[in-house]
Amino acid sequence: EKKRAVRRFVSEIYAPPRVTAMLKRMTNHGPTPGLALDLTTIDPEDGMPWDFDVPAKRDKALRLQRGQKPLFIIGSPMCTRWCSWQHINDKRRDPEIVKREKKQALVHLEFMTEIYREQIEGGRFFPHEHPETAGSWEETCVSDLLEVPGVSRVCGDQCQYGQEVQYGEFRGQPVRKATGFMSNAPRVLQRLTRRCAGRDGTCSRAKGGKHVQASGRVAKDAARYSDGPCRAMIRGMMDERQAQGIWRPGEVGH
Repeated sequence: EKKRAVRRFVSEIYAPPRVTAMLKRMTNHGPTPGLALDLTTIDPEDGMPWDFDVPAKRDKALRLQRGQKPLFIIGSPMCTRWCSWQHINDKRRDPEIVKREKKQALVHLEFMTEIYREQIEGGRFFPHEHPETAGSWEETCVSDLLEVPGVSRVCGDQCQYGQEVQYGEFRGQPVRKATGFMSNAPRVLQRLTRRCAGRDGTCSRAKGGKHVQASGRVAKDAARYSDGPCRAMIRGMMDERQAQGIWRPGEVGH
């Protein structure tokens, strides 16, 4: 089954085309990018966004993934509800509204973990990404998945993969943003463990600089991968494919 999935290499859910877009730009890599399903992408059958608040869209995405069986599925469900600053804001908000929002956010998280489990059962792989400090890591559906043999979690700092401020007076300065990655593909995780060794706000990247806090627009921009994490993830997936014995000569990702 893994061999049949080689050509349907990777799909992304809750993300615009990032890794899949980079694969399309690469040459001589062999694998064909799969789907990228997100609010920013449109279902061609009905012209509507892939809004996973709609149960029918979740069901359809499941059917598509079960039919295509991509070797890797990358999941990046919305993390706003799970962030530490949101927890602080919730103390000043209507408890009933907060409760409804948490319930809806959990639907999305459980949807993704269901897909991850199907990947594992089919002998395929998943990388999952959320901020390292997000409360989602403590949810039962995620903690239970981490108990599955072969599933692990690591942390990487985005500044080490090229994340930096995109506008204003701090443009070009690094954004550290510690990010957690969970996967059953150890070679993908190995590529995503770079940590910043700088002290007192100084970044250890080759360009140096001072870290800028990931808040406001900076945080919004940092929610979009730079090319660095995408490239690292592709290299890790290529490593995993080779280690699993489903690599073919002439297919490169480095």
